[in-house]
Amino acid sequence: MELRLHLLWKILLWALPFLALILLLAWTCSLKLSVSVYSISSAKVTAPIRIALITDLHGCVYGQDQADLLAALAEQDPDLICISGDLIDENKSPEGAWMLLAAIGRAYPCFYVSGNHEFRTENLEELRSTIASYGVTLLAGEAVSCMINDQPLSIAGVDDPTGVGPIAWQEQVEQAQ
Repeated sequence: MELRLHLLWKILLWALPFLALILLLAWTCSLKLSVSVYSISSAKVTAPIRIALITDLHGCVYGQDQADLLAALAEQDPDLICISGDLIDENKSPEGAWMLLAAIGRAYPCFYVSGNHEFRTENLEELRSTIASYGVTLLAGEAVSCMINDQPLSIAGVDDPTGVGPIAWQEQVEQAQ
C-alpha cells in the first residue's frame, strides 16, 4: 500500500508541473491577437469597402495602450469598424476597451452590438452610455444608413440573444430589417 502511495505521489509530482505548463500555454494562446481576412462580393456593392470586425476582446489589452491591436487595425486600413460584442468582460477591468474606443471611436465610423458578457456586468446601460460617448453607434434592433466610399450602406445590429432573451431578440431582428 505504501509503495502504491509513493508511486502515486511521484506521478503527481511529475504530472502537475506538466499540466500547469499546458494550462499556461492554453491561456496564453487564448490571449493572442488574431486577424482573419475575407473577401466577399455582391452586385449591390459597387465600390470596395473594407470592414474591420472586432469581436470577443473580453477586456484584453494588446500592447501598451492597445498599440498592437491598433497597429493591426491600421494595417487593414478599414473604412468602418463593427464591434460584435464581448468587448468587455464581467471579470476584467473595462480599461482595455476604453483605450481602444478612445483611439478608434472618432477616427472611423464604428458600430457596436452588446454581447453576453456585457449583459453579465449588471451595468449594461452605463457601459452603453460610455461606449456611445466615444462616438460609437450602438445598435440594438436598429439599422442605420450611411455612405462609405460613395456607397450607400445599411448596417443593422441586434443584442446577443442570451442577454435579451429569444422573444426580445426576435423582435430586434424584425425591427432591424
